[in-house]
Amino acid sequence: MTTSFCSVCGTLMYRRSSGFPGLSFCRIGTVDDLELHETKLRPQAEQFVESRVGWLKHIEGLRQVEGMSTE
Repeated sequence: MTTSFCSVCGTLMYRRSSGFPGLSFCRIGTVDDLELHETKLRPQAEQFVESRVGWLKHIEGLRQVEGMSTE
């Protein structure tokens, strides 16, 4: 696991793992650009849907995955 931090303030930005080549696990709360949230950072799937709390509804149009997605 490789962890990357902001060079200015030291905030954890993202992680990469050899177990998931080509993927970055971003800390979405560290990005304040709403355009990025609607484009490049838009989720592609919801994971662990079998344990989702009842009051949290699925996101329309996203792939639903039981457990962790490897795609």
